[in-house]
Amino acid sequence: MPANPAKTLLSPDNHSLLMIDHQYLQMLTIRSHNASELINQAVALAEAAAIFKVPMLTTTAFKERQGLVAPLAEATKAVEPIDRTTLNSWEDPRIVGWVEKTGRKKVVIARSPNCSQSGAAPLARACCGSGTC
Repeated sequence: MPANPAKTLLSPDNHSLLMIDHQYLQMLTIRSHNASELINQAVALAEAAAIFKVPMLTTTAFKERQGLVAPLAEATKAVEPIDRTTLNSWEDPRIVGWVEKTGRKKVVIARSPNCSQSGAAPLARACCGSGTC
């Protein structure tokens, strides 16, 4: 256990939020969770981040075919999504640049359960020096 557990907890000023590909086609393929519940949880997370002024980024893939799910798009209308150009979001220099620009040591990643190549492990290695944080 860390000497000062409070330093390891999330607070509004020590992390950013990266919301990856909350799009309709992603939701259609989910079988492990109720899609409506996932959308509601994503919206609640985005609204909480906005209330606490946590830097937040949303991403899409193939935005010309599909955008963010409408409730999340509404909740994050102040955020301009990055339309990813790679399968692994951590390989997109715009996303890496955004994370680095925040100056935050911790990144909360929210993604749909079927979005396994989102870049969470490379991001954890980059931020923490290991595959997990």
